[in-house]
Parts: sequence; C-alpha cells; structure tokens
Amino acid sequence: MRELFAHSVHSLILGLVLISILSFSGTSAPAVPRPIGNVSDYGNVLNRYGRDEINSLIKSARARYGIEVYILASWDDPYHDINRYAVAILNAWGISAGRTLLAVFVRTGLNWNVRVIAGTALAAAVPGIASYVQTSITDLVVHQRVQEAMAAIFPAINRRFSGVATAASTGHSHVGRIIAVVLVVLGLGGAAVFVHRRVCPRCGHILRVQRTRGLYGREDVVYYCPHCHYTRTKRERARGPRR
Repeated sequence: MRELFAHSVHSLILGLVLISILSFSGTSAPAVPRPIGNVSDYGNVLNRYGRDEINSLIKSARARYGIEVYILASWDDPYHDINRYAVAILNAWGISAGRTLLAVFVRTGLNWNVRVIAGTALAAAVPGIASYVQTSITDLVVHQRVQEAMAAIFPAINRRFSGVATAASTGHSHVGRIIAVVLVVLGLGGAAVFVHRRVCPRCGHILRVQRTRGLYGREDVVYYCPHCHYTRTKRERARGPRR
C-alpha cells in the first residue's frame, strides 16, 4: 500500500511538471533584440559612414514629416515568419501606436527579406505608406543591396508624402474649377439678359428707357434706340403714385 501511494504521488508530481513546462512553452513568446537607437544593425550591414548617412536621413524625415523611422537588420528570425517578427518588434519596442515606420531586414542563408510596417498614427495619417515603401525597396533587397535599400526608404517616404499633398491640392483645385465655372456661367447669363434687354438688335447700340402711363393703371416701359429708331414696349403693373 505504501509503495502504491508513493508511486501515485510521484506520477502526480511528474504530470504537474510536464503540464507546467508545456504551458510555459506555449504561452511564452520568442525573445526579440533590443533597439540600438533608431538603427539596430545586428546583421553588420552598415559601416560607420553608412550608419551616419542613415541616421542623418532619419533626422531629416523626423524634421520634415514628424515621423520616426526605425531599422532592424538581423541574421535571426525567432518566429520563422518575418511578418510576425516585424509585428513583435513593433510591440516590444513600444512604437506600435505612434507616427513610426519600422523596416525589418532579415537574412536567411544567402538571401535577405524585408518587411515594412507602420505605427497606427502614421498608418491613419498616410494610408498605405508601409506597403508603398516596402514595394519601393524590395528589388534592392532581393539583389542583396541592403544598405542601398535602407537609404532608399527615405526617397520613397518623400514620394509618398508628396503624393498625399498632391492629392489634397488636386481636390482643392477641382473645387476651385467648379466655382470658376459657376461664376462664368452666371456672368454669361447676366450678360445675355443685359444684351436681350438693353442692346438694340438692329444696330447694337444701347437702348434707352422711357416709362409711360398706360391704360387701366398700367405702366409701359419703352425701350428705344435713338440711332435706328427701334422700339420695344414692355407692359408692367402700375406702381404707387409718384411723388
């Protein structure tokens, strides 16, 4: 009986240990590298001059557009999925909610891959900027020109922001054109009314106006031309007594 009880206790303890191990392994996320400033070059892609150039471009993007660009180059992807890895980096570095743009470069064997992802504030302000930048630099990454791809991020950002500004100005120009067309139409309409009422259809001179009291209390408005003696009468309702 004592041996049976001891065996049961040992089995229970072993089972709890196994459950704890499995639970821990299932819930814990792979560790991600810590940021080294805005450029975390764990893949040794940049030399000192290249790093200075990229940091200068990052500073310029911050000043011009109010965005923070972060770059990670790595030889390791603990998720074995660059999309999940980029999202994990964005969250772990605490930059998921800002006007931020993260570019993750990962080397697997002899090949490089890239994923660009934007913080929620930047994605809302400039929709599609992450996919646009990624598409712009993918060809360089495929040809293993990673340093050039890092530098090419910033011209792509400039083009994307210029496109947003152009679209906004185009919208304003459309409104301006509509207003201009309406004003032209109104002006032509007013001119047509003036020509019809005050320009002599025979000789083109300005008609003069003379008002006369007609029958039954009505008032006649006579338009006449002193040059060709053209006349036209318009009958109106009588007005109040003249003073």
